[in-house]
Amino acid sequence: MVWIAPSGADRPTEDKRALEEWGRARGVHLSAPSSAATPAIAVDLSIGDLVEQALEKARDASSALDADLTEHFLARAESLVRAHPELPESAWLMAEVERGWSARWGRLPPIDADRASSAWRRARGLDGGRRAGLGEVAATASDFEVPFVLSLSGNADARIDGVHVAAGSLLATAGEHQLTLAREGRLVWAGWIGVTEGATVQVAVPSPPACSSEELSKVTIYGGAVRAEGTRCPRWIVAQPGPREGVLYVATCSVDHCGVLLEWSVGGTDTLIPDARPYPGFHWPAWATWTLVGVGAAAIAGTTLALTGVFPEGTIDTPFVSNGLHRMESNVPALGYATKSEAPSRRPR
Repeated sequence: MVWIAPSGADRPTEDKRALEEWGRARGVHLSAPSSAATPAIAVDLSIGDLVEQALEKARDASSALDADLTEHFLARAESLVRAHPELPESAWLMAEVERGWSARWGRLPPIDADRASSAWRRARGLDGGRRAGLGEVAATASDFEVPFVLSLSGNADARIDGVHVAAGSLLATAGEHQLTLAREGRLVWAGWIGVTEGATVQVAVPSPPACSSEELSKVTIYGGAVRAEGTRCPRWIVAQPGPREGVLYVATCSVDHCGVLLEWSVGGTDTLIPDARPYPGFHWPAWATWTLVGVGAAAIAGTTLALTGVFPEGTIDTPFVSNGLHRMESNVPALGYATKSEAPSRRPR
């Protein structure tokens, strides 16, 4: 059961009673969504310390003009960052790795100015850039962003290089970028994505457990209709408080399809035709009203006629009189059979 109400509002006692009566009237047991949640990705912050140590050793080796040792520690730092995109500082750490490669190709033989400039630009695309330090040469070519599309299969809070973004058309520098997806404050996906001009990056967001609070937290009511895209719970209901305590609007749902929100009141006298009043703003068809009124009128008329004796049982009464036994037939033909009296019929004078 999903209860939709203003933030912080609790269910009054009469609303709870109304829900219980609604369930009993239909022979169902209502329960709150389960507390199960999508498994969160564990983040080991000590990995960042290992990357920092490898970068520091690479700088020392570069200062000593040892190209082999510089490449060794830079490769170690890069492999750690690539293996752990879930770190909050992964984009920043990768940018520092790229600047390390830029310094290696810019000052240690064999020198490759193009590779050094490309590495510096990739770093600037990851963290926005910084001033060149001792032994570093900043790339002079300006960066430019390219359009691409981020497509997500489910609801999640997305961040590219630590910056919050919305799924759809985006701009970013060409190259690799860190992408993280979170739901309810928990990290559920992390990885490196390649961005090129006009590319579409599709990511399958892990689905929350069916019938859980996490799955049903996105259910909304808009314009009198329930919206439950992506819900996989096989059978559930939505309830919303009505205009007064003890009056609810309830809709039954299956997976991501929900019926119309209809009114239900606690202890009401109109429960012979339950849920007869729809959610405000919903147009109740005229034919349905006439059908309900017609059925009710027929039931009332039938009860009235039965009570006034319009449909009495046909009978044959045999009363005793002072001048003998005789048979008196009613005006309405008998329904069934009766045994005739064997005594002769005599009329009193």
